[in-house]
Amino acid sequence: MIVTGVGVVGAGGAGLENVKVLLQSATPPQPKPISAREALPVLQVPAEVFKHPLLSPVRRADRFSKMSLLAALEAWQGRTADPARVGIILASACGPHATVFKFVNDLLEFGESQSSPTVFSQSVHAAAASMIATAIKSHGPVLNVADLRFPFETALELADAWLKEGRCDVVLVGATEECSEVYVHAVSRLWGDRFIPGEGAFFFCCEREGKGPGVRVQHMPLARATCTLENNLSLGNVAGCVQNQSWVNYSGSLRIGGAFLLAVAELLRRGERFEGVCGGASEGPVQIVSRCGDAQRVIVVE
Repeated sequence: MIVTGVGVVGAGGAGLENVKVLLQSATPPQPKPISAREALPVLQVPAEVFKHPLLSPVRRADRFSKMSLLAALEAWQGRTADPARVGIILASACGPHATVFKFVNDLLEFGESQSSPTVFSQSVHAAAASMIATAIKSHGPVLNVADLRFPFETALELADAWLKEGRCDVVLVGATEECSEVYVHAVSRLWGDRFIPGEGAFFFCCEREGKGPGVRVQHMPLARATCTLENNLSLGNVAGCVQNQSWVNYSGSLRIGGAFLLAVAELLRRGERFEGVCGGASEGPVQIVSRCGDAQRVIVVE
C-alpha cells in the first residue's frame, strides 16, 4: 500500500514539519512531571496544540480524541474519496484510559445519577475514531485495535488487507497514546525512572496506488534495507531502552513507537537527514524493527 498523507501530534507539537524541527534541534524537549503527585518526568503534547482552530468544534472532547482528530485531519488534508469507500483504523495500547478512570471516579464520588454522559461517551475506545469519521464525512468501516505488543503494526496489516481485498479505496490508519496520572504511576511502580513516558497521535492516509512510499509489515528484517530504525521506545523493553538514544529523548517511551518512526521514515524518504541516523544512507528501503519478547514486526518503507 502507498502512504499518501501523514499527520502527527507529539512532544514537538502538531504537524510533520514540527517533527523535522524537533529532530534537527540540538536540545531535546525537557520532560516534566505530570502533576505534584507523580514525580516521574513525562514528555507530553504541548498545551497550545489543544487550542488549534480545527479543534474548536470538539472543544469538550478529551485529550485522546483531540490528539487523534488533529493528526487524522492532517493526514487527510487535500484528499477526496467516496465516503462509503473510506476506512478508519485506530490503534492504541491503553486507549482513552484517562477518561475511563475519570468516569469511574465520578461514579464513585457522585453516583450514577450525577455522572456525566459526555465523559461516559468518550470513555469507550470507539469515540475517537467515530469523531474522525464524522469530521471527514466517511461512511466506511471503522475499527479500533487494542494490543500491548504491536498495536500499530497490527493496524497497518489490517489496512493493507482492506485495500487488497477491495473493501476500501482509502484507509486512514493511526495510533494514539495518552499519558495520565494513572499511567505514569503504573510506569513508576513497574520500572522506576528507567523510562520517560510519552504521548502522541500519528496517522497515515493509505491507498492502493498513488504518489508516495510503499509500506508493508513483515515478521523478518529486510536484508537489503539501507536504513534500519530500531524501535526501542516500548515501555517494558528494558534491554532496548537507552535514555541517550535520540528517539527516546525526542518522543518519550511509546507503545506505539513504530508509528512515530514511520513518520520519521517519511522525512528520511523526502531527503531529510538527522545526526546519528542511518549513517548517512541515501536512497533505498527504510525498515522499522519493533520487538516484544521473542516476537518482532518490521515495517518496510520503500
